Amino acid sequence: MIPQNIVKQNILDAIAVIHKEGVAKERESTKYHLRYNGGLYPPKYVISVANRFANGHALSRDRFNGGAETNNFLKRLGFEVIEETLATKNEMQMSEEQTFIVGEYYSRNDIYQKLNVPKAKQKGHWNTGYTQYEKDSFIFANVGTAGRTGHDHPNRFDGNDLIWYGRNKSTLTQSSIQSLINPERRTYIFAREDSNDPKFLFLGNGRAKKYFDTSPVKIIWSFDNESENHPEILAEEVNELEIYTEGSVKKVSVNVYERNPIARKKCIEHYGLCCQVCGFNFVNIYGIIGENFIHVHHLKPLHEINEKYEIDPVGDLRPVCPNCHAMLHKRKPAYSIEELKRIIKDKDMPH
Repeated sequence: MIPQNIVKQNILDAIAVIHKEGVAKERESTKYHLRYNGGLYPPKYVISVANRFANGHALSRDRFNGGAETNNFLKRLGFEVIEETLATKNEMQMSEEQTFIVGEYYSRNDIYQKLNVPKAKQKGHWNTGYTQYEKDSFIFANVGTAGRTGHDHPNRFDGNDLIWYGRNKSTLTQSSIQSLINPERRTYIFAREDSNDPKFLFLGNGRAKKYFDTSPVKIIWSFDNESENHPEILAEEVNELEIYTEGSVKKVSVNVYERNPIARKKCIEHYGLCCQVCGFNFVNIYGIIGENFIHVHHLKPLHEINEKYEIDPVGDLRPVCPNCHAMLHKRKPAYSIEELKRIIKDKDMPH
């Protein structure tokens, strides 16, 4: 029987352990899978590992049943359990390729460990911006800060894209650049805003959306891998929302500062995942599929921003739900957080 003191956080901790350490052959599932954040995990093994966090030891497989008992327990905690099909087999293959989680921090040493990079193949080009290892490419981008090797390129985010430059004398014909833009290869992209910080934020598997035959090479990277979770990339209907009012149509465009994944991460680390206008929290309503989901709103009016502007994730951004986000942008200049709070409050007051 499954111990009833196993809670949702224990399951999440177990998933994190399994994602890092993998699953032994004898613990793999052949019929059901727990789906979380783009990955598939064996439900019974997840419960077994979760018991380590709840009760101090892994739960023996003969102490409880798989199938209905395990699946129903996980579903009650808000998790999604699916039955294996040909589609899930393909999904499992993709999840095995997801070595890194979008929105998480990694140092180069973390990456060496996860990839089992031999010491003889560490450092070197790993420390100079980009490198190839086995069949994959890796980019370490400094955004808004000079690199520790003297490179100081104007790397920046533009909407959902990253504008990035290669090494000073790089050219489009170099084999290292050709590997980066090869659509048949994976390019893992990490970024940071402080070159003294050993941790980089994983942006995802980049696709070379556009590249320029310059020196240094300039590449525009997009992040549209369907197997990855990109909460900073807003749904199309919110990116340029069309609001219909009495036959008229008004478009609301979300500005680029609200899509910067590094700034977004720091904003949420400070304020949390509740809407700063109405208090809505996605996980409280939608369960596991609402984990880590929220929009962020840029407070500063765009006409006040000059070329030297550097976004302050804590001072300039606030987490908001999509509904409040759309309402904030319904006016130009946008409503303030406090104005929208008053509008909601006044609506409920007797007149």
